Amino acid sequence: MTITEIDRNGGSRHLRLSGRQNGEVFLHTLAHGIEYKYSELETPEYWQQQVGFTPDLRLVVNLGGQTHLRVGRREFKLRAGSPQAGMLLPVCETVEAGKIFHAGRQSELVLFFSRARLSEWCAAHPFLRQIVWRAHLEPYYFPLTPAIAAHIRRLTAAAAPRPWHRLHQEACSTALLAEVLQTLFPQAADTAPATPREKRLARLLELLHDNGSRRLTLAEMAALCHSNPTTLQRDFQTAYGQNIDQYRRLRLLEHARSLIKNGTAAETAAREAGYTNPQSFARAFRKAFGYSPCGCR
Repeated sequence: MTITEIDRNGGSRHLRLSGRQNGEVFLHTLAHGIEYKYSELETPEYWQQQVGFTPDLRLVVNLGGQTHLRVGRREFKLRAGSPQAGMLLPVCETVEAGKIFHAGRQSELVLFFSRARLSEWCAAHPFLRQIVWRAHLEPYYFPLTPAIAAHIRRLTAAAAPRPWHRLHQEACSTALLAEVLQTLFPQAADTAPATPREKRLARLLELLHDNGSRRLTLAEMAALCHSNPTTLQRDFQTAYGQNIDQYRRLRLLEHARSLIKNGTAAETAAREAGYTNPQSFARAFRKAFGYSPCGCR
């Protein structure tokens, strides 16, 4: 299969495929841990492509033809116009998967929301943790309601947005996710008052996402959260399935990945993530995402 890059502008790419598949793919790395992929393809005959799933939340919508994924013995199928036209798929660890293309036309939209971005939402809405943080490969299927379809039309109206359009693209992506969550879980609003534990976690995440607090020690963060290091570490591990240092490292690596996708040199991105040794950065990057920094491009 031949892949031709038609256009590249910062974190946006427009690809044209020919051979085994024919059509176009649009890729955008947006701000705040959101990535966008829209494809319109014609596949002459059945074939399977091996892909790596990295930890994130995927919002997948089939807009024509069929979307078919396989992870181990599990199958995920979407078809436009059916009750399973779209799905939310939480991925909590790196896994190998197969993407199966059936003969015919396929149109598909995929949004990727990073773990760091999800943690911000989970701090304000603890219910989301059970949905998108701990439910590894547990799909939530949904139909294309008129409201969801309207968000998708706005999102895909400009397939190759220029920088002035990015704010609109990011807002539409978040609005689409919110509409899907509201459709799937209409009674799931967090109405109960926040517990002391939830308040501690919310404050901790504010600190972890504030670059000015990057050099704070665990003891200093615990004091600012009106807690102690042991309790704070335990609460965070229970809520997010990883310790605070692991979360910090992953967030920095996600930031570095976003920089590389937007054209920053890998060496510069490594320094931004706190790595002075390129080999150490490459090893940590591959462990987190399943591919090397050069694979971002």
